[in-house]
Amino acid sequence: MITNFTDALNAFQSALGQENVNTDSSLLQEYQTATFETKNSILAIVRPNNTQEVQQCLKIANQFNLERSL
Repeated sequence: MITNFTDALNAFQSALGQENVNTDSSLLQEYQTATFETKNSILAIVRPNNTQEVQQCLKIANQFNLERSL
């Protein structure tokens, strides 16, 4: 699972640029704040800038089975 995630992060950074993929723990903690109880956690913030980049992100997520492995 961790290898898949690390590889996926590298792929996201290649596709979007390192500045658009954030794993800073203090920022992730901010984004995890919810108004309801949840056990989900945010492992990374990915910021695509256009439709093509969103499509690339979906391909990467599917390639690394992120929805199934996290």
